[in-house]
Amino acid sequence: EEVPGDIPAKRMNGKWDVCTMILGGGTVDRTTISRCPYGDTIHVPYVSLAATDGVHKVVIDTGAREVDTVKKPHAHRYPEEELPHVLKSCMGWALEEVDMVINTHLHYDHCGGNALFPNARFYVQRTEWEAAWSATPYEQLYYLREDFCKERIGYFRWRFLDGAAELAPGLAVLPAPGHTLGSQIVLLDTEEGVLCFPGDTITSRYNLERGLTPSIVVDDRAIHQSMELVRRIAQRLVFSHDDEIKTGMRSGFYRVPKS
Repeated sequence: EEVPGDIPAKRMNGKWDVCTMILGGGTVDRTTISRCPYGDTIHVPYVSLAATDGVHKVVIDTGAREVDTVKKPHAHRYPEEELPHVLKSCMGWALEEVDMVINTHLHYDHCGGNALFPNARFYVQRTEWEAAWSATPYEQLYYLREDFCKERIGYFRWRFLDGAAELAPGLAVLPAPGHTLGSQIVLLDTEEGVLCFPGDTITSRYNLERGLTPSIVVDDRAIHQSMELVRRIAQRLVFSHDDEIKTGMRSGFYRVPKS
């Protein structure tokens, strides 16, 4: 039975099809996601990306496990933003069908839904895994061990990466430290060109166009180098916390200016 929004089982052109998914969000001061001297009130969504080449079924970042306790009472996740619902409506997939989950990093709002995928393997930089388990008091505000502990996800389901890797033809990750020690960006070969999901290396169009780093940074020099890496490689961008991103977007993503 064909499901609305379902992707054909076999792609002939080798390109990746993608679809954005909003997994909740919150109303916060802009300084929460941008290192700027002043703030205004903005809505910050938790953006996830589903992707397929007709063979693999991939989810990139999985939102928060529970409604964001840091931003209450201004946080939300509506029923239509729950992962099982939005994945089915966007891609026609059940959670059990996803075979690959990529985490740009292990902050609570990017890996909290990992355990919902019973058959997936989880791809993360080894440096990030180690940083999450040895977090400083500052970093502990954003790493919740309950999200990636052995009781929720067994060790052998993780795939630890030591640098750049091509996970499938047209699907690659590159280290992009700065926001966290082991952050990575995800690159997909799509009909619109090289699409990048940068995690929190570049959280929004606002940050990119003003050269602003995210508010959470553990290495100043590295974050600027990682932002430049994104500008140099990516042709299109899906931002992780930009209110212009809506569920169901499959094309027309932000065009990165020429370098």
